[in-house]
Amino acid sequence: MTLTVTTVNLNGIRAAHKRGFLDWLEEAAPTALLMQEVRAPEEIARGILPGQWDSVWVPCRIKGRAGVGVAVHRDRGALVGRPRTALDDAESDADSGRWLEALVEADGAPFPVRLVSAYFHSGEKDTPKQEAKMAHLPRIGARMAELLASAASGGEQ
Repeated sequence: MTLTVTTVNLNGIRAAHKRGFLDWLEEAAPTALLMQEVRAPEEIARGILPGQWDSVWVPCRIKGRAGVGVAVHRDRGALVGRPRTALDDAESDADSGRWLEALVEADGAPFPVRLVSAYFHSGEKDTPKQEAKMAHLPRIGARMAELLASAASGGEQ
């Protein structure tokens, strides 16, 4: 079986829903869907996806911002294990809702694959947003190095 992964910046799941997101999703028919900029609490986001999708969500602790999710179509695969919902213990409110790792098993695949839905800070030169972005990037690099080391040592990632 083929594992098809689609990633999408929703710019708000409620707004995407109004613009035909579910019609597009049915036509695209991925195994797994990585979503960024969900901008909604988990219960709202989960309620928008059709019932054949299992999902995990990480909302931002600041209302109306960021938020990431991973969903897997039940007929094509499954979420397995516990997701990782933050880069590390140093996560600030502004960094919340920006990192989600989930193990996904495609039907017929020999092992699960670790997928990451990440939403990076935007930034404009010489602004607090740029400073937040520059502080966040080394933490992403550290986590990616951990994942690479795990994969290189025969992990299931």
